[in-house]
Amino acid sequence: MTTFYLPLGTRSNWGNTELRFLLRSLDENFKDEFNVVIYGEADKPSWLRNVEFSIVDRYYPEWLAKERRNKIAYENYFCTLNKMRIWVNSEECPEEFVYIYDDVCLLRQIGFSEIQNRPEYLDVGNYEKRLGETRHGKTILSAYFLLKNKPRLNFESHMPRVYRKDKMAELFDMFDFEKLSIPYALATLYFGYYENYDMPTLKEHNEYKAGFYFEDESNCSFSSHSFHSINKAVEDKVWLNYNERGINFTGIGRRQYLKEWLIKRFPEKSKFEA
Repeated sequence: MTTFYLPLGTRSNWGNTELRFLLRSLDENFKDEFNVVIYGEADKPSWLRNVEFSIVDRYYPEWLAKERRNKIAYENYFCTLNKMRIWVNSEECPEEFVYIYDDVCLLRQIGFSEIQNRPEYLDVGNYEKRLGETRHGKTILSAYFLLKNKPRLNFESHMPRVYRKDKMAELFDMFDFEKLSIPYALATLYFGYYENYDMPTLKEHNEYKAGFYFEDESNCSFSSHSFHSINKAVEDKVWLNYNERGINFTGIGRRQYLKEWLIKRFPEKSKFEA
């Protein structure tokens, strides 16, 4: 049995429709038996069925809130780390599980053994300088600082990851995020600390992911301005992933093609919907 663990935030400009399509894609394409565990911050969506759903209060370090005079920054990152810490210290957490996001979709048949813990891309040139320009980038830099002399590899590809319960619990003991003013990027810290990779082969190959971000930093980022461009991007991929810009982009004829594409690609309700 594969367990998919998903930390769900409070912000969805699409009424949690992202979650619908993720679950439909898993129901259609994941070959092995699986269950879904969701840690959310609000009430369970009324349509959601056949998942284990727990509400976890939003979290922020009290000392940091006082220091910043309640001008809270990085709250969603702290909340995600707190959810994961609670999960891996629970009796329900299996020895291995798959961490997954609501804004991904599985496009073809795979099983547990085919989920890959690969990095997004190798850190080269002035990449670290660019990381310091965004909050997300600064969380990666925070992980790099804690990794010290280990290779500085970015694992924040927003792809499903296989984690071990014991290693994750140990990581939280070694690196207490409650004491940090900038929390660390979890995948980068975990895989950077525990795994060894052959440096020359580190690339995010295009056959694994089609991302719709409207960024030029990744060779897996594509345009959603038409059905043709989306179909071309996903034709040989395992996973589709998108951000707010990608899903809400208005293309030819003022249409949001990626939303329409998902509705047509996964039209049938899954076993997780009322």
